[in-house]
Amino acid sequence: MKYPEIQQIIDTMAKAGYDYKKEIEEIEVMQQRATLGTGFEVASDSSVASVKSLALPDHVKAMIYAQLSNNRTWQPIYDNRLTIDAIFSNYDIDMLKKADPDVLVNRITDIRCGNRQIKKQMQCLKSNIETLEKIEKENGSISGYYATANLVDVIKNLSQSGKNYKLNYMGIPLVCEYLKGVGVEVIKPDSLLCRLLGRLGYSKKIPATPWEAIEICKEIGDEYGLSQAEVDTILWQYCAKDKFEVCTDKPKCAQCGVYNCPSRTCPSLV
Repeated sequence: MKYPEIQQIIDTMAKAGYDYKKEIEEIEVMQQRATLGTGFEVASDSSVASVKSLALPDHVKAMIYAQLSNNRTWQPIYDNRLTIDAIFSNYDIDMLKKADPDVLVNRITDIRCGNRQIKKQMQCLKSNIETLEKIEKENGSISGYYATANLVDVIKNLSQSGKNYKLNYMGIPLVCEYLKGVGVEVIKPDSLLCRLLGRLGYSKKIPATPWEAIEICKEIGDEYGLSQAEVDTILWQYCAKDKFEVCTDKPKCAQCGVYNCPSRTCPSLV
């Protein structure tokens, strides 16, 4: 196997009695709800996304949740999801485009679901919705664009400055989180996941780059027969605060069963 350490990560959580599958099931349910029972599949050449049609409000919802996840713990957002949906008028497009950004910021921060970029994110909400509308207008549907475009090109067009469909205050990790939220087979290459992949020696750098992380996790999914949502969630839980929380900024190597990890600082006790 090319990535035996992934099985060791899974085994470490299982031996500790940590139910890592519960988080996967919850994310899959949320993903199914977000896509109203439809979704994306990556084609056999892994370069083109094949999708069924989604409505604009579904994309706006996934985009907002992706933004809210920026550099913060996820659990409070998950716990307040019904309140968040109400704050954003259940994704009524006309109402959201007229919404006062300051009111949205205050209501989100009141339930402690904000982040460092929340003010700028809400100030750009109208323009980001208009960008999604532009994608829909120029391609027939947003889903149609994702269905026919190369996945790497989609990520670049949504995340990179100067691109036609750039979403404001959304870099590669948040764009991928948005795409994942509407069912695209892609991981969110955030700082936790990229650092873990680098520590495991899968990249020459610690952290791995987001593009390396996307490619590595695709290979991991193929090797283990896992979806990208499953790969993402397993690795994220191994690092995240209030989850399994082992490979953190100060790794708890004694609790880790990845025995040959090149970044290990002490012997494993598991």
